[in-house]
Amino acid sequence: MPPQPFLKTRLMIGLLCAALMGCAQLPVEQGRASVAERLDVDAAALANVDEVSDGPLDPALRAQLEQPLSADAAVALAWRNSPRVKAALAKLGLAAADWWQERRPRNPVISYAQLGNGEARERTLGLQWALTDLLLLPTRRQVAEQDWRAATAAVVGMLQDEATAVRRDYYHYQAAIQVAAMRAAVADAAQLSADLAERFHRAGNISELQLAREQANAIEARHEAAQAKGRRLAARMALAERLGLAGRSNRWSVPEQLPLPAALDLPVEALLQQAREQRQDLLAARLRLDSASARWRLTRRSGWLDELELELEREREGSERRDGIGLGLALPL
Repeated sequence: MPPQPFLKTRLMIGLLCAALMGCAQLPVEQGRASVAERLDVDAAALANVDEVSDGPLDPALRAQLEQPLSADAAVALAWRNSPRVKAALAKLGLAAADWWQERRPRNPVISYAQLGNGEARERTLGLQWALTDLLLLPTRRQVAEQDWRAATAAVVGMLQDEATAVRRDYYHYQAAIQVAAMRAAVADAAQLSADLAERFHRAGNISELQLAREQANAIEARHEAAQAKGRRLAARMALAERLGLAGRSNRWSVPEQLPLPAALDLPVEALLQQAREQRQDLLAARLRLDSASARWRLTRRSGWLDELELELEREREGSERRDGIGLGLALPL
C-alpha cells in the first residue's frame, strides 16, 4: 500500500527537523582555538583554563616557578590562573549558547485530543510548525554568526589587554627591584660616608656642621631606600595578583635586570594603520554594529509577516480517518 500524502509530509518534516537540529553544536572549543590562533599561542594554553584550581600549586607549576619567569612565561601563567581570563572564557561559552539558540528552529508543537469513549470516541492528532521561524532562519543564522565573531574578537581583545597589563606590571616590578637595589647601595655608601665623617670630626679635620650634613644625608638615603623597598613589595604583590599567585605562593622570581629596549622606530601613520587593522576591540565594535544593522533590517522586513504557522491534523472516529492541513496567521491588533 503506497504511503499516504499526510505520512509523506510528516516524514519530510521529521527529516527537516533532524537536519536543522543535528548540525548545530556549541562551538566553544572552536572559539577557544580561534582565540589561541589570533593570539599566536598554543590552543592547549586556553583549553584547560576551567580546570585550573585556586588552591595549592600543582607539581608542574611549582617546578616552573623554580626558575625566574620571563615576560612571555608570565603572560602564559596569567592566562592560565587569572580569574579575569576565566570570566572572559565563560562569556565565550555564553556567546556560544546564544549562537546555538539563534541557529536552531523553534520546536514543533504536537497536540492530541480525545472526545467520547468506546467505539464512538473521536481522536485528533495535530502538528504545528512555525513557518515564520523557518523563513527567517537563514538571516538569523547570519546575524548569530556575526554576534559570535564579535564575542570571539572581544575575548581576544580582553586577553591582549590582560597580556599588556601583565607585561606592564612585570617590567614595573623589574624596575622596582633595580631601583630598590640602587637605593640600598646609595644608603650603604651614605652611611659609610657618615661614619668616616664622624672619625674626621673626632680628629678635628671637619666641623660640626659638615658632620651633621653627612649624617643627614645618610638618614635621607636610608629613608629613600625604605620607600624603594616598599614600592618593590607593592609591585611584587600587583604582579602576583595578575599571575593568579597571590595567596598561593611566594616562591617565584623574575630576572633582576631590565632588558634593553627594542630598537623600533615606526612612523605614527604605520602605528595608526596597525591599530585599525589589528585592534580586536575595534573589530568587535564593528561586528556588533553590523549585527545590530542586520537585526534592524530583519525586523523591518519581517514586521508584516508576524506569526505564520503550518498545521497538520489527523482525525479518527471509529474506522473513519480524515487528514487535514492548514495555515494560521497572527493578526496584529
